[in-house]
Amino acid sequence: MLSVGQELYAVLSSGHRYTTKNNITITKVGRKWAYAKGIPHDLKIDIATLAIMSDNYGKRGQCYLSQEEYEAEQAIINNWQEFRKKIVDKHSYPDGLTMAQIEEAMQVLGLE
Repeated sequence: MLSVGQELYAVLSSGHRYTTKNNITITKVGRKWAYAKGIPHDLKIDIATLAIMSDNYGKRGQCYLSQEEYEAEQAIINNWQEFRKKIVDKHSYPDGLTMAQIEEAMQVLGLE
């Protein structure tokens, strides 16, 4: 639950040009939306998802409970992309790979 005065880490996107990352402070909390002072505009935040919303353009960014939470998510995304690239670039399966190992990997990754 968000509260007035709580700090969040905001990652705002302006299309493909740049991303702004700042700590923000919640100034108002309603049933569905929270609000914060932003640079250059005030921010409207979906309480359920912490998505930063715009009345005209939909989702403008994402809030995180801390910078560390954001960095942890980015590390997972980067490692996943690296893993996927290595799988795609592999032209044949590794020596000794068993069907049981493939099935286990698929189960761990939720690909069943």
